[in-house]
Amino acid sequence: MITSEKEYWRRKRQLARLRAWLKQSGRLADNLEIEDFDDRLEAVFQYIEKTDIAIKHFESMRTACFDSTNLSSPAHLNALPEEIIKARVALGWTQTKMADKLGIKRQQLTRYEKTLYSSIRFSELERIVSLLTLEIEKLKQFDLDEADLAKFTEAD
Repeated sequence: MITSEKEYWRRKRQLARLRAWLKQSGRLADNLEIEDFDDRLEAVFQYIEKTDIAIKHFESMRTACFDSTNLSSPAHLNALPEEIIKARVALGWTQTKMADKLGIKRQQLTRYEKTLYSSIRFSELERIVSLLTLEIEKLKQFDLDEADLAKFTEAD
């Protein structure tokens, strides 16, 4: 799962390099044993497929309208870590911006997201959910079009 803009762009660049490599792979095949080449090619295709899915998922999170009930419903407890990341991305917040709002270092938030919040204290998790729910509810109070919404989220 892609959790930040930085990772999103890194993965996009990786995909471009891999696709360029695939275009040249006909020439590379002469230098490799056929079995080695097939194994490498299969691994590249699998990685491209997984990365394409992750990129599309992140792009859909960026443009999605987020429902804060997904953060507060006990039925969604297993999905809570991903819902927190979706909420942050949907609000247009970087990890740095959310960390600043929480009063923690960006590196700590990055660790939380990479481990899907497995090492977080419950009180800290409650604080994060409260912040995101409050921000999402604030946005819902306004009837804004997308351009105004983008300005509003950038102003924070």
